Amino acid sequence: MAGRPRTFQESDALERAMHLFWAQGYEATGLTQLLDHIGMARQSMYNVFGEKRSLYLKALRLYSEKSLGKLTAKLGSGTGTSYDRLCDVLLTFADDPAEGEPTGCLIVNAACEFGTKDQEIAAVIRLHWSEVEAKLLAGVEAAMREGDLPPGLDPNRAALFLSQVLNGLAVMQKAGRSRLDRRETATAALEGLPVNV
Repeated sequence: MAGRPRTFQESDALERAMHLFWAQGYEATGLTQLLDHIGMARQSMYNVFGEKRSLYLKALRLYSEKSLGKLTAKLGSGTGTSYDRLCDVLLTFADDPAEGEPTGCLIVNAACEFGTKDQEIAAVIRLHWSEVEAKLLAGVEAAMREGDLPPGLDPNRAALFLSQVLNGLAVMQKAGRSRLDRRETATAALEGLPVNV
């Protein structure tokens, strides 16, 4: 039960914290700014979320949950083949962020900011990436069964490759590379998977 927001207001505060950490990073987000942004007094934040690092971990987990949900929806539904949906995932990541969302990816930002110096944060990052790879692996294997990807393809290697392309696209977006450059990168990655004609 610990860490689970108990009210709508607390859920909204966690969402606001997630967006602020996503936009600025952990170190650049001061406590006063954080409290103002989430609309809570210091003691209220401590009572509900714990100190700043605890709130950051909760925000990371919320981001991961939302991001994985979107990925699952993209790969599991919609028109076209499994390969078409893999293509759609990469091209969607190459696009501009949704309105009101910061650029890049909070998980990638956390990996760049913390590396492995905080083991609890690193564990959240590793779990997120392993789940992304598992979802992409299922998509690759489905595309192989449907005949769009060849039987000789190593699906685990392909899933790892695609997951790291997604991370690279997030870095490109955060760094201000153009949408055209990002889509060219996504297209080149997709062309690197040998597709059956």
